Parts: sequence; C-alpha cells; structure tokens
Amino acid sequence: MNGLGVHPGTMRLLRYQMAARFSRTLRSFRGRRRLVLSILALLLGFVWIGQAAAGLLFREPADPQKLQIWIPLGLLAYALWHLLKTACYTPIEPFEWTPAEREMLGAAPLRRSELVMYRLATVGMAASVKAACFCLVMLPDIRVWWICLPAMLLALLLIDLLRMAIEIFAYGISRRAFLQFRTAVLTVAATCVTSAAVSTFYKPRVATDSSILELLGIAKQFLASLMELRTTWVGTVAELPFRVFGHLIVAPTFSPPLVRYLLAAVAMVVGMIGAVVWLDGHFLRRRLAAERARFPGILANSTSKQGTQRGSARTVRVPYRLRGVGSLAWRQMRGVVHYRTSVAVSLVVPALLSCVVLVHPKATLSIIAELVGTLAFYSFLLLPTALKFDFRRDVDRLGVLKSLPISPTAVTLGQLAVPVVITTLFQTAVLLIVIALRPYHPGLLAMALLVLMPVNVLIFSLENLIFLLYPYRPGQEGIGVFIRSILTFTAKGILFGIGLGVTIAWALVSKRLSLQWATVTDQTGWVMLFTAGMWLLTVALAVTTTALLASVYRHFDPSQDTPAAS
Repeated sequence: MNGLGVHPGTMRLLRYQMAARFSRTLRSFRGRRRLVLSILALLLGFVWIGQAAAGLLFREPADPQKLQIWIPLGLLAYALWHLLKTACYTPIEPFEWTPAEREMLGAAPLRRSELVMYRLATVGMAASVKAACFCLVMLPDIRVWWICLPAMLLALLLIDLLRMAIEIFAYGISRRAFLQFRTAVLTVAATCVTSAAVSTFYKPRVATDSSILELLGIAKQFLASLMELRTTWVGTVAELPFRVFGHLIVAPTFSPPLVRYLLAAVAMVVGMIGAVVWLDGHFLRRRLAAERARFPGILANSTSKQGTQRGSARTVRVPYRLRGVGSLAWRQMRGVVHYRTSVAVSLVVPALLSCVVLVHPKATLSIIAELVGTLAFYSFLLLPTALKFDFRRDVDRLGVLKSLPISPTAVTLGQLAVPVVITTLFQTAVLLIVIALRPYHPGLLAMALLVLMPVNVLIFSLENLIFLLYPYRPGQEGIGVFIRSILTFTAKGILFGIGLGVTIAWALVSKRLSLQWATVTDQTGWVMLFTAGMWLLTVALAVTTTALLASVYRHFDPSQDTPAAS
C-alpha cells in the first residue's frame, strides 16, 4: 500500500469506459423520443453557448486586484463546503464505486493504492473539463492562459483531494469521534455565521419600501461581514494555500515568481495525493482490525439468537394500503426517515429565503402575496432536487414496480405522495411562522395553502415526467447530464414564464371584473376571485400533468428505457 504507481490495467479500463460512454451516448439518439429531446437540447445548448460567447467577447475585463481576492476566497469556500457537507452527512464509503467497478476491480489483483490512484485519475479527468470551462468563462480576464489552465486544474485537484481526505477521516474514525468532529465543525460554522449576522444587524442601513432591495442590502452587508473574517489569523492561515492559485490565474505576464508559485501548487497536490493514499491505508487497517475484534462477539450473539428466531417470520405492516397508493407512499416515507437529517438541512435554505419578507416592517396584503409567490418559486426551484422520494429514486426498481398488481394511476399517486406532503408541511410551517410574527388573519393561511397544494402536485408531476421521458442515474456524468440539464432548466424557465404571464393577466382581468361588480365586490372580493381562478387553473394543470405522468409510466419499458450502469 505504500506505492503510488498506476496499474496499466486501470488506465486501460478508463479508456474503455470513455469509449463505452461515447457509444451509449450515440445509442441514446436512436430512440424516437430521445432523439427529439436530444436534438432540442442540443439546439438550445448551441443557443446558450452562442449567447455566452457573445457575452465573453463584449464583456469588460474584471479588476485583477479584485480577482486576486475573490478567486482564493471562492476556492476556500468550495473546500469549506465539502468539510461542512461531510460533517452533516456521514459518508457511506470514502470512495464512490459503481456496481460495475466493484465487480471488475474488487476481484482484480490490484493493491489498494492502485485502486486509489484509479479513482484519482477519474477525478482528474473531471477536473480537467471544469478547468477548461473556467478558462473559457474567464477568457477576457486572463493574460497568460497557458499558466491559468494548469493552475486551475491543480486548484480543483487540491480541493478534490482535500474532500477525499476529509471523507476518509470521517469514514475511518469511530461513531463517537465522528459526532465530536461534527459538533466541532458545526460549532465553528455557527460561530462565524452568528458573528457576521450580529455585525450586520448593528450596521446602519438605508430603509427602502421594497423588501427585495432591503434584502439585497442585508445580503451585501452580511457578505462583507463574512469577508472581514479573512483578516483574522485563522482566516489568513486557511486562505494561504489558495492565494498561490490566485497569483497564477490573474498573472499579467510571465515572470520568475510564477515558477515558484507553480512549483508550490504542484508540491501541494503531490503531497495531498500521498496523504490520501496514506490515510486510506491507515484507516482501512484500523477498520479491519476493529471488525476482527468484534467478529467473535457478533458470531456468538447471532448463534444464541438463532434458536429464538427460528420459525418466526417478520411481517411488514403498512398502516393504509389504499389499493397500493399507501404502500408505495409508506415505503418512500421510510426513506425520508432514513435520510431525515439531510432532508431537514435541505429545507433550511428555502425556509430562510422564503422568510425574507419579514424584513419589511408593514403587514400588508401584498407582503402575504409575495410570500406565497416566493414559496411557490423556491418550491419549484430547490425542493425537487432535495426531495427525490419518487420515481427518480427508483431508477433500478421500475421493473419491480411494473410487475406489481397496482394500476399505473395508483403507482403515480403513491410515488408523488411523499414529496408533495413534505413540501406542503414545509410551506405550512413557513406560513405559521410568518403569521405568528405578523398580524395576519389565519384565513389567509388556509387560502394560501389552498393555492399551494395543487402547485406542489404540478411541480413534482412535471419533475417526474421529465425523468421518465429522459431517465438518468444519480451521479451520472457526460453529455447526457448536459442534455438533461438543458431540458430541465429550459422547461422550468418556460413554464415559470408562462405561469407568471397567466398570473398577471388573470390579476388584471379579475381586477376589472371586481370594478364592474363594485356594488357587491370590494378589495377582499377581488382577492377571493383572483385566488379562485388561480386555484381552478392550477388544479386543472396538476390533474392533467399527473394523468400524463401515469400514461408515460404505463408505456415505460424498463428493459429498454432504463439507463445503463456506468
């Protein structure tokens, strides 16, 4: 385990994997449905790339001094994000292996260090693409591009190696030590955020009539308060390794100091490679020793319980089956319970963003309307990624679902139930917080939920519809990810724009109708008319999208439409 060599068989495997991914991408264009979607995504991609290229050609270069400050800070924030993520989510394994890699590499005569170097090679390939994209985006600001490209590649490799080292450490230590590690990281993060928040609160700011402008002012002051932490000795030490890459990327001309910076960057990456290999071997030996020590006790315990458990069968009791809808929802809810920490953390950000309206001191009707719109927007944008307890979680179980004696409509409703319910409960909690802090009538809460519930059904029906039309695997890479991202964001953007236009048009129409019926209708009546119309429209769209999703699921062929494993 002490060598750092790369086995030639692993390099050949990497070449075969690249060829296989390219071949799968070409095969994905053969199907009629995927061919239309892929061509549409590529056309949209070319349009976006053309717009980005035009923006790069006509964009003014950024200030090199500001870039020299922001680039190290961005790299440091990226590294700290990995640290915080590892502290919040216990890593299942220090290295992510696909089932195919487990079968091929697990039984191969390879040393552990060679397997680690194979994983580092795959990470390096992905980092190369990211570095090239960064250089293209920063083309107007780069003066020495042949230094910027390797510098950014080394920076991304260093961050990935830091992430691996942190995950290996978190995976290898005991449960008690990991909880102490989590407590220490979260305590430091909470202290920094609290310090910046307190500093922001006591700073004077200009009062505005718009909650959005006031939010932007608070966010700017909060960011400035966070940046002040970099002047402390802890911030200086943490940022010091990344300042090397800042000097390399924004260098105006080639000079002898750049050679020293480049050598320092290479030394840091090589040192981190050695550290990752050593940490992996060290903690692997520790875990093996701990498992050998626990094995006699586990064997004796299982042997003693074997007689008492013999002949007993454990049955699964589902509270409400509801023709299969309750069974599927109960199963997805078990997944929510298992990942409850990650789900709770994922809901914090949209909750904070939705409560921004509380910065406005007045409790007007427009504020509650803005709150409902904000909840719908962030539910549309952020929650589908965090709540994948539906068809997207069952990419390898679609064949099993098709074999169940449950109708496609029941399967669709059972798969959508859990994310819709969780989103509705999340929105209810936010609305209760706002009503508790502002003197709003509780009837507005019921009216807002009446509008948001069909919106939630529409959001997750649309997300699952796109998934079944163009299925994918979690963590999948390649052009398929690009096509799927283009389709998803374009479809969401178009639908959001259409929904915004329809909302404005109906608001004007309902306002005109309320003025015509002024004898029986006041401001409250106009709001009720507007809400009723939006509710009926949203319910119709939600029912239509859910029925279309059930139809697509009925015609889904798991033998041909399921994406292949990497």
